[in-house]
Amino acid sequence: MEDPTLTEYRRVSVLAILALILGLAASGALIGGVLYAVPVAGLGVGLLALAKIKSSAGNSSGRALAQWGIFFSVLFGVAAVAHPLLYQELIGRQSRSFGQSWLELLTAGDAKQALAYVDMQTKGQLVPRKTREKPVINDDFKAKIFQAFQQEPVVQQLQAAGKQAHVRYQQTLAKPQLASRFAQVTQIFSILGNDSASVAATGNNPAASPRPFYVRLHLKKIRSAGTEPALWVVSNWKTADTPSELLEP
Repeated sequence: MEDPTLTEYRRVSVLAILALILGLAASGALIGGVLYAVPVAGLGVGLLALAKIKSSAGNSSGRALAQWGIFFSVLFGVAAVAHPLLYQELIGRQSRSFGQSWLELLTAGDAKQALAYVDMQTKGQLVPRKTREKPVINDDFKAKIFQAFQQEPVVQQLQAAGKQAHVRYQQTLAKPQLASRFAQVTQIFSILGNDSASVAATGNNPAASPRPFYVRLHLKKIRSAGTEPALWVVSNWKTADTPSELLEP
């Protein structure tokens, strides 16, 4: 007579085990590349495992393993898709805020503070050198950089727009790449002068009203030394009368 205390042995589904392994391995999809296929495979194997267990008439177990495998596959799959989008949105907001603040420093006439947020390599390019030797960073060299910066067309145009100029974000030309070492963004801003002299000169004539000009900024987020937070800097700029002129390199 069969002992009722003995529990019937049911073989654990190999597919269910594989589904769980693939579900856990799906976290690699956050890195990108070919690993995007792992959560898809985990989901497929998990669903197949559930179907096999259901049709086994109780001879196979592992339903919970398959379900966890499906859960992790879906979780990491969705995260892998959403991560780049969330990253681009976050960096986009940061860069827009920084770019607008930098332009407003120049419309307010604070070129010295604006220069502090210019990339070091870009600063060096403002002062042509006859030799390739590294320049000595002294007060005289800094003064030459500041003088050259003030002579930049974009700086002069922004300062002429006045403190009450309206600076508005227009569009992003190059979005940051998740795999890049530094976050780099290229954006276009419009600037509309609103000083009292311009308004008084145009009167109520719409044809004579001040027209905006446009500035393209290449912004870069770099890591600071020590425990200081990452810092946004401007590495390139260009001004034009229409945004279409800034679409070209």
